[in-house]
Amino acid sequence: NPDITVNIEGNDVQPEIIMCMGAIMIKGVPLYLKISNAFAIIFALVVYILVLRTIRAIIRSVYQSEVFTIQNARRLKRIGFLLLAELVISYTMTLANSISFETFDSSNMATFIGMLVGDAFSYLISIAFIFFLASVFKIGINIQEENQSFV
Repeated sequence: NPDITVNIEGNDVQPEIIMCMGAIMIKGVPLYLKISNAFAIIFALVVYILVLRTIRAIIRSVYQSEVFTIQNARRLKRIGFLLLAELVISYTMTLANSISFETFDSSNMATFIGMLVGDAFSYLISIAFIFFLASVFKIGINIQEENQSFV
């Protein structure tokens, strides 16, 4: 039984479990927020499963000596877009939770911006690198086609 209270929509609520899985288990959290947090978690799990399956398909094609193919370039782009969508959804839910729990005010604005800049920036660099790899794969496809036509 935690000895803290959370202010949710003007009411002091004592949570049963502290911020478990994006406010799904907190007593007193509005139902719409619990449902939206649950969907965000399910969406993240689906995205990560799809990313892992796509990586597996890329690795499978590499074992078949088909590295620079248009399918691998498309797969890398798909991974980039999936991760970008998950990043937007997760930070949107973080913002919605902060506003609902009334923790988003001028004193916490610097913390939230720091979290966005620090944490999201590393994700954005990773996503940009994935898009860069997709471009490299397309260049590799062109070079491979030129070599085949030359021979």
